[in-house]
Amino acid sequence: MNAKTTAKINEKKSISSTLTLLIALVVLWIAFSLLTPYFFGARNINNLLKYSSVMGIAASGVLIVIISGGLDLSIGSTVALTGMMSAWAMSKVDIWYVGVLAGLATALVCGVINAGLITVVKINPFITGLGTMTIFRGLCFLVNRALSISITNNAYKFIGQGTIGGFPLIILIMALMFVIVGFVLKYTKFGRHVYSVGGNAQASYLAGINIKKARFKIYLLSALMAGIAGICQSSLTGTASPSAASELVMVCISSVILGGASLAGGKGNIFGTIIGVVLLGTISNGLTLLNLSQYYQDITRGIILLLAVSLDTIKGKGAYN
Repeated sequence: MNAKTTAKINEKKSISSTLTLLIALVVLWIAFSLLTPYFFGARNINNLLKYSSVMGIAASGVLIVIISGGLDLSIGSTVALTGMMSAWAMSKVDIWYVGVLAGLATALVCGVINAGLITVVKINPFITGLGTMTIFRGLCFLVNRALSISITNNAYKFIGQGTIGGFPLIILIMALMFVIVGFVLKYTKFGRHVYSVGGNAQASYLAGINIKKARFKIYLLSALMAGIAGICQSSLTGTASPSAASELVMVCISSVILGGASLAGGKGNIFGTIIGVVLLGTISNGLTLLNLSQYYQDITRGIILLLAVSLDTIKGKGAYN
C-alpha cells in the first residue's frame, strides 16, 4: 500500500470519527435542552463558550504535542503559575501589559525547562511532565504564600470579561488560536515535521529532520499556549489561584483524543479538537445546570478520558501491550 492510499484511508477514518463526534454533540444538546430549559439560553451558551475558551486554548497546544507522539502533563500547573505570576506582577506595577508579559515569560520558562529535559537530558516526556507538574504547582503556592491574588486592573480583566462588538474577547482569542494552530499544522514546514516525528521518528531523522529541534519547539509552543490560557483564565475570573486548572490536563487530553488524535502520534487535526472541547464543555455546563455534585462531574470526566483512550487503543493506533 503506497503513501497516497494510506493518507486517503486515514482521511476517511478522520472524517468518520469527526462525524460520529458531531452526532454525539448534537445528541447531548438535545438531551440537555430537554432536561433543563436554561441550556439553550443566550446567556448560558455565552458562558459555556467563555469557560470552554481556557480549555480550548490549552488543548490546541496539547494537540501539537500528542500529534508529535509526546505528552505534556504540566500544562495545568503552567496555566496556574502563569496566572499567579501575572497577578503578582500587577500587584507590584498596576499595568495590564506588565501582567501579560510576566505571564508569557513564565510560560516560556516552563516550556524551556520541559523541552530541555526532554530533548537535551533525554528524560521521558511522561516522567518530565509528572515532575514539572509538581514543581510548577508548588511554585504556584509559594508565589503568594498559598493565597489567591485578586486582580483589580480593569484593562487586564477586559481580556477575559470584555466584549468587542458584543462578542466576548476571550472567545475571539480562542478562535484565533485555533486558526493559527490549524494553519501551522496544515500549511507550514514545522507542521509537517510535527506529523512526521509523531508518525515515525526514525524515518524522520533519516529524512533529514532535526528531531531534537522539532521537539524543543513543540514543547515550547505547548507551554506558550498554556500561558495564554492562564492569562485568559485569571482575567476571566478576576482572581489568580494557586490551585487553578488542576483538572485541565485531563480534559485537554480527553478533548484531543476524542477529536481523533492518537496517543501513538502522527494523527490529529484542529477541527476534531474543537468539537472535543465543545463536547466536554457541554457536558460540564449541562451537569452544572442540573445541579449535580462536582463529584459526579469528576467521575464523568474520568470515564470520558478512559473511553477516549480505549477507543484509541481499539483503533490500533495507541495500543499498549
